[in-house]
Amino acid sequence: MRDYKFQELSGEISKSIDSAALRNDPSVMLAARCAIRNAKKYEYVSRMTGVPVIWLMAVHEREAGGRFDTYLGNGEPLCRVTKLEPKGRGPFSTWESGALDALHLRGWDNIKDWTWERACYEAERWNGFGYREYHGVPSPYVWGSTSIQKPGKYVSDGRWDSSVMDKQPGCFALMKAIVELEPSYNIQRMADLERAQKTQENPMSNISTLPVQSAGVTTNPLASLITNAITALSFGLSVAGFSVGGNMLMAAAPLIVTVGGLVLSHLSVSGPNQNTVALINGVNTVLSSLAAGNTAAGNKA
Repeated sequence: MRDYKFQELSGEISKSIDSAALRNDPSVMLAARCAIRNAKKYEYVSRMTGVPVIWLMAVHEREAGGRFDTYLGNGEPLCRVTKLEPKGRGPFSTWESGALDALHLRGWDNIKDWTWERACYEAERWNGFGYREYHGVPSPYVWGSTSIQKPGKYVSDGRWDSSVMDKQPGCFALMKAIVELEPSYNIQRMADLERAQKTQENPMSNISTLPVQSAGVTTNPLASLITNAITALSFGLSVAGFSVGGNMLMAAAPLIVTVGGLVLSHLSVSGPNQNTVALINGVNTVLSSLAAGNTAAGNKA
């Protein structure tokens, strides 16, 4: 059987999520309530693996009707070695230990970017691509109890019946019901994740440049902020009279202000900032005057 990749199916799945309408099926909400009552078990496994709580709840319901004396991987009893795929697992003393085994065995604990699209894809991959590969119908394991579902079901391993409508709720319907009851378990859509990743790659992309009119030049607001900071610094220095570390500060201050002015010039949107040039000249004048004053005072001493 072909192993479909997520990138191949993500667009189709996204469209199905957008268009899927849930059928009026009371068993969906009943199963969701039962799962939430046992949330601590799912939350523990989720912390250990990174797999979303709603996905664990939905798959557990599909595999074993939410029973905690069964193996998550195929619904067989925990107390014996499994005979169905995956074969030869167990026995396990707790549902949690069996769940951790099943998730690690298939690599689900290595998935990092969980979205609604990824959750639906992984549910189908968990159950197998036979519906898609051999019969061309949406997997009821995912889309049962929704408008996406079509007739056709594997009534047992390898046995297909095209006339049977799977009556068990699908993972998507279960996840939707769970989130409706407990919104904190919700996960993001693929498009939201991609936008967030782009923002992280280019953190300045979402910072808008506001027009700041100054002597006919439009400047970046960050440039204006630094300009104001230098203004305040020069004023403070002049008032203090360079009383602390006077000689060293006197030597360094013109260089600091000049470098700051060069940075500000590059921050300008449409060329060197005229106000910045004037500010540098003014500050250097003040510094020169103070330097002269300090020198005179030193000579008198």
